[in-house]
Amino acid sequence: MGNIPTFDTVRGDRRFSSFVDITACSAEMLDLVDDWKVDEGLTSSDHNGILFKIHIKKSIGIKIQRTTRLYNTKKANWTEFHEKLGQLMQENHLTKPEIEEIDTKEKIEETVNKIMQVITQICKTSIPQKKNKENLKLPWWSSELEEMKRMVTTRKRRIRCAAPVRRERVVKEYLEAKEKYESRAAKAQVESWKDFCKKRDKEGLWEGIYRVIGRVTKRVEDVPLEKKKNGETLSAKESVKLLAETFYPEDSANSDNAQHRQIRMRAAEVNDGEQNG
Repeated sequence: MGNIPTFDTVRGDRRFSSFVDITACSAEMLDLVDDWKVDEGLTSSDHNGILFKIHIKKSIGIKIQRTTRLYNTKKANWTEFHEKLGQLMQENHLTKPEIEEIDTKEKIEETVNKIMQVITQICKTSIPQKKNKENLKLPWWSSELEEMKRMVTTRKRRIRCAAPVRRERVVKEYLEAKEKYESRAAKAQVESWKDFCKKRDKEGLWEGIYRVIGRVTKRVEDVPLEKKKNGETLSAKESVKLLAETFYPEDSANSDNAQHRQIRMRAAEVNDGEQNG
C-alpha cells in the first residue's frame, strides 16, 4: 500500500481517493516488471498514472537510433585526463611492474575492475557527458501547457495538506486551474490538427508517405492482372471475374453444413417475422 492514491478527485466540497494499486500481468512478465510507482504529475485526470519498468532484451515499436556513448570526447580535457590517470594508477598499484606480477585469473579480474573504476572516475571529472537531443514530445505540446499542468498538480497536492478553514478556497483554486488547463490543451490539439490539415508543401500528404516507403522498401515488379485457370491465361475481364468468385463466392445452400443450415433457418424466421409485422 503506497501513500499516493491512484484515484484522487474533488466533488463539491469533499475529496475522494482510493488506493487500488494492483497491476495484473502474466506469469512470464512477473520477473520483468520493476520500479512500480504512482505519479501524480503524469496526467490531469482524476486517476493518477502508474509507472513501472519492463526489462526486455529489445524494444518494440518505432526504431530510434541510439548511442551507448556517455561522454562527449570532443570536449574532453585530455591533459587533465592523463595527469589524473597516472596519479590514480600509481595510488591503486596499477603500475607496469605490479601488473606483470599477476599470476592468477582472480588477480586479473580484480585488476581489470580497478582499471575500469579509475577510468570511470576520471571521465566524470575530465569529460562532459553527452546531452540527449532526442525530442519525442507531442506536436501540440508547449511550455505554457507544461507550466499549467505543473500548477494543476501542485494545487491538487495542496488539498491533501490544507487546513479545514482553507480547504474550500484550495479546492476552488484547483478546480479552476484544472478546467483552464484542460480547455487550453483541447484547444491546442484542435489548432494543431487544423494546421496539419491546411499544410501545403511541394508534395502532398500521400506523396510524402510514398516517398518514405520508397526509400525503405525494395522496388518490385508490377504484378500482371491476368490470371491463369487450369493452365489457361485469362483475359483482364475473366481475371476480375475469377477474383470476385474466389473472394466473394455465391451463397449457395447446397454447400451448407449443419451449422450453416441452422443459421440460414433462423435468418429466414427473422425475415418472415419482419415481413408479417
